[in-house]
Amino acid sequence: MKNRRLTYWTILLNPVFIVVCALGLHFLYQLCQYGGLRRNAPWGLGCALVGLVWILFWTVLYFLRKKRFSEAETVEQSSLWKKGLLVVLAVEILALVVVGGFYGAKIAESAVPYNGKLSWKIQEWRSSRKIKLEQDNVYESGVSGIFEDLGEKIDLPEELYIINPFSLTYGGDGEIQNFYGFFWGKDEGGEEHTYLLDYDRAKSRRMTVWLDGEGDSREYPGKRFTPFLELMDGVQLQSITGALAENDMTLQLRYAGYESITDPARTLIFNANGEVMGESLEQRKEAYLAELKAYRGEELAGEIWLANGWRYADTTQEKKEKEEAAREELKEIGSCYMDRADESWYFYLNEEEGWRLRVLDAAAGSRYYVMDHTKDGGASFQEINQAPFGDQIGVTRGILFFDEQYGYISLGNASGETAELYVTRDGGASFQKVDLPWEQVTDVSDDVAGYGYLFLPEETETGLKVTAAKDSSGQSMHLIFSSEDQGRTWNYEGTEELLDQIDARLAG
Repeated sequence: MKNRRLTYWTILLNPVFIVVCALGLHFLYQLCQYGGLRRNAPWGLGCALVGLVWILFWTVLYFLRKKRFSEAETVEQSSLWKKGLLVVLAVEILALVVVGGFYGAKIAESAVPYNGKLSWKIQEWRSSRKIKLEQDNVYESGVSGIFEDLGEKIDLPEELYIINPFSLTYGGDGEIQNFYGFFWGKDEGGEEHTYLLDYDRAKSRRMTVWLDGEGDSREYPGKRFTPFLELMDGVQLQSITGALAENDMTLQLRYAGYESITDPARTLIFNANGEVMGESLEQRKEAYLAELKAYRGEELAGEIWLANGWRYADTTQEKKEKEEAAREELKEIGSCYMDRADESWYFYLNEEEGWRLRVLDAAAGSRYYVMDHTKDGGASFQEINQAPFGDQIGVTRGILFFDEQYGYISLGNASGETAELYVTRDGGASFQKVDLPWEQVTDVSDDVAGYGYLFLPEETETGLKVTAAKDSSGQSMHLIFSSEDQGRTWNYEGTEELLDQIDARLAG
């Protein structure tokens, strides 16, 4: 009887069955990796059905024939026959394990985020919600009705900000056809969340919400969504629509936040009571704007802009972003420059790494500086030296770095008559004053103490050169010092007559 059981398993797990299993797993993997339900699912189900029929057939046959064989027959066959069956069965099981392990690993890999269709489905199951839109008429419920339905299922922040423009399409009767919006906000605990909202009436009466996806999330006042909802609640949208289109037309609302009024003739400014304001358009150049377009088929039939006239954006953040953009425009790799907004000096070695001499305090025309360092192109700075010039105060004349560790800074008086150099060999964490061999200067008639203005070093074919002048203008005889060991030792090279040009970046 035992031999008959071995025979059953050997026949059941024969190569044909293994091939069918492999094909089924292959189509399952294709579905998990690339999708294509209509293309891969029928083949996969077909293989599963064939495998099931095969198992049922041989199982039923085994039990029907089981009683027909005597114990004696089993014993007669149990010697060499049994060993052969065991070898074949072992090979078949090993083949199944290999096939199952191979495709199992590939299917598991497709579930890793961004690796396959299955990963996106898992993400969708985890982060998406289907919510029925009950208030589906903008004439009856306004735009706020959408978010009232949404708020019954999801806890929304009190203040939402748009990441992408909000768009809503409805018919002449006010029935919502579709809408799309991407929002960001903070919950009561201060945690940030995003909400991607999508609805298409032709496909489903449920709106889809994806939670906590990737997006350019910022607490930017000009992107507040509340002023738009207030505007839509206040105006008589149906009466405005009637002036644009008939019932057979399609209308589209679009909201992108606080914008410039580019077409005053077709802009209506409303007060909080939903009345058109008498405010002069010359006095109002910006507003929270909603664009309303009417379409007859695909042809634009009319458009108008609706403005929230009782809300103004706090432009503090906007100004900050403009200042940051201006600083980015000033950035020049390998050159120092001063930001005249706060009189800080910058030097970028490359696109990512840079240094800043930031004004900490100022008095009587002099400055006290701290040194900051950035590794992300200026997006953030970390203070690395509270007193780069020691206890000296003055006006810095620039920054210069040759690599991540080796660099120079300059400090002079406000009149531009003097400037001293300081060198660092640890990336700005510490600085030492540069001492030049003034005793080597023997070929000038006047006092070398008068050459108190040192320009930042310049690279030469053999090393570095430092120019000493009587003031920042450079309009005098110059003393030249050179170094071939990265400023560890300096030698006097002689004088240089009037220079035609002095680098303005170094002169300040």
